[in-house]
Parts: sequence; C-alpha cells; structure tokens
Amino acid sequence: MIEIREVKTKKDLKKFCKFPNDLYKNNPYYIPCLVADEMAMFLPEKNGAFEWSDVRVFLAYEGKKIVGRIAGIHNRKYIEKVGKNQMRITRFDFIDDKEVSKALVDTIKAWALELGATEIIGPIGFSDLDKEGMLIEGFEEESMYITIYNDRYYIEHMESMGFKKECDWVEYRIEMPSEPIPLLERLAKRSMDKFGYTVYKCKSKKELSNTYCRSVKSLYLCNRKTKNHGNHHRTRYGRQVQQTLRTGNAPPAGNGGRPDESDPDDKPRSNKLRALRTFPQGRQGVRHPLRTARVRLSGGNDRELRPGTGGRSKHDKGG
Repeated sequence: MIEIREVKTKKDLKKFCKFPNDLYKNNPYYIPCLVADEMAMFLPEKNGAFEWSDVRVFLAYEGKKIVGRIAGIHNRKYIEKVGKNQMRITRFDFIDDKEVSKALVDTIKAWALELGATEIIGPIGFSDLDKEGMLIEGFEEESMYITIYNDRYYIEHMESMGFKKECDWVEYRIEMPSEPIPLLERLAKRSMDKFGYTVYKCKSKKELSNTYCRSVKSLYLCNRKTKNHGNHHRTRYGRQVQQTLRTGNAPPAGNGGRPDESDPDDKPRSNKLRALRTFPQGRQGVRHPLRTARVRLSGGNDRELRPGTGGRSKHDKGG
C-alpha cells in the first residue's frame, strides 16, 4: 500500500532531496544533485520565492521505503501576472509503479482544487531560474546537476494521467574550437560596433553575483530570488571564465564556464569546459527535455483531471 506523507521537518526534507540520488545510483548517466542546494530551494529563509509562493512537499512510502516524491508550487505573483490559476509540480520522481506516480499527482491535485487552480503544469520550479522540464530523448547522455534527469518510463506515466506535451526545449553541447572562427569573429565585431557592446571579464565573485542579478532581474519577479541565484553561481563557479557584454554599465548578456568535475578521470583543475552557460537560462547537453502540458482541473462534481490545450511558447517565461 502506498502512503503519501507531507514533509514537515528538515530531516524529511533531506530525504526528499536525496531520493533521486538513491533512485539513480546505478545509472551511469545521472549526475547526483547537490543536496545542500536542493534543501535551500525549499527553505523560506534561503529562497526569496517563498514571499509570493505557497509550497507543499510530499514523499511516497511503501512500508518504510521511499518510492517517490513531488512538490507543488502555487506561484501567486505569476498567477496574478498571467491571469491563470495554475499549480506547478516540481521534483517529481518515482519508481516504475503507476500507483506511486498517480498517488503523488492526486495529492497535488487535491490541494490545487482547494486553491481554485484550474491547471497543473510541470515539471517547473518557482521560476525559469530553477530546474524544469522532463527528458523525452537522450537518456544515454550524461546529465548535468543543474538540469533534470529522468528515466524513460516517466513518459508513459505522465501520459496515462492525462498530461500532454506543451513544448520542446532542446539542449546542446557546445564544443570549444581550438582556433577562432573568422565568420563568428566578424559577426561579433559588427554587433559590438553597431550596439556599442564591450566585453568585460568579472574580477571577483561578488562582481559576478551582482552582474548576474542585473542581467536577469528584468525577466523575473523578485530581486531577492535573482540575488540568491547569483550568490549560488558566485559560490559554485568562483572566478572561472566569467565575462559579460556591456552597453555602458548595463549588462544585457553574459556567459560563464567551468571545468567538468563529474568525470573521475579528469583532473579537478582541468581545462575541459563543461559547456558555455549563457544568461539567463542557457542549456547544455544533447537531449530534448519537455515541459509537460497543462492538465486541467475540473471544478465540477466529477473533479477529474482533463488534458489542457497548452499553447504557451517556450519563450514565455515563468514567474
């Protein structure tokens, strides 16, 4: 029998955050998440998004064993912005048992109906600064800890519950050329001359954090959220290959790189770059993640999930 328990303590939150590491411990393509970072995402004192979001976190148990997890996010500020009462699901992981996945979604569904939500969307976090999407191709490609990895059986589970794909997001691995590419150099120079851009390399971790926040704050809803995310990059990425474009003092774009530390055969300080991360939401890897489509919540007596029509483009930013 499957039992759903709400996470109320930091001890249980740690179990929630560690679950995918246990689920995929024998999968060579999964890169373990950083548990401390994941826990910070669900602590109000660490995550500014709690100022405008209601959050509930659940674990699924079969006896004493954890067999699944899910979190629901009711982002009030984004709902006000777009005029649609949506419930978001995130950190949705489970064993290959449809009873488990359905019990988790039904739990979020019940809460969503209490709040008057008409749709469930996801996987998506507090904003587009968070992990989002679900893998539908490229299961044999090494994942990244900043993106979501899932097994192929997730697709069948989602479809059986009425979820429909809303859009495709494509991730690429960028191979660093050994020599400059003349065509790209000419295009870059033309753009810089036309718009007055200059390349500026950040000199410190603090400057990196501030630059990141200024680059993305206009795209999202709260400066505290972007500040927390900027501090994350400051502590994780240090001073390795960080630069930004500037027009005067305004940073319209930037990028950063760091060595690939997931391969035990690599030296810790190797020059192998994991990828080129672009602000605000560059993506790496070679795979196709998807955001599952909206699933409508009926307000009638049957209170059943009904597939939605989707229609939100991949350029439409979350809150």
